[in-house]
Amino acid sequence: MPGHDHDKTSFDDAGTPSPMQRGHDHEATAYGEVDGGSGATVELAPGTIVRSTYEVLEEIGRGGMGAVYKAMHTGLDTEVALKVLTSTLAGSEQAKQRMLREAKALARVRHPNVVGISDVFEESGNVFLVLELVNGGTLADRVVPGGLPVGQACALVGQVLAGLGALHK
Repeated sequence: MPGHDHDKTSFDDAGTPSPMQRGHDHEATAYGEVDGGSGATVELAPGTIVRSTYEVLEEIGRGGMGAVYKAMHTGLDTEVALKVLTSTLAGSEQAKQRMLREAKALARVRHPNVVGISDVFEESGNVFLVLELVNGGTLADRVVPGGLPVGQACALVGQVLAGLGALHK
């Protein structure tokens, strides 16, 4: 999470820190757990290198299945979004399959209301989606206390429905 300063380490099933190397020291990755290893959330610390290619910059969102991080593709010098399962779900074959289905669905669609996907991979027992980084906040950020004016609400719902329609064709 932003503001946390962690070494590049991994955590085993018992929550014990241990270095994780893949070839070179600069490729060490960090998969830590918040709340002392409770498995409630996955944390990728800023500076974490994933798949020798993506440098985590900050967490930008979290939901019931996973977390999304802003990351830099170090070879292309472009920002992307990395979506990863929570540690609770990372061991679930069903959750991994659901994430892979999501990746395949996104790969089949090109639509202005559907985020683009450029890669999917498994590393350290977790599934990662590499997504287009869309700036501008979340839908929740746009909904103000008391609701939106009807015209704005209808426009937003129309965009959501257009994206969903494209995914379900």
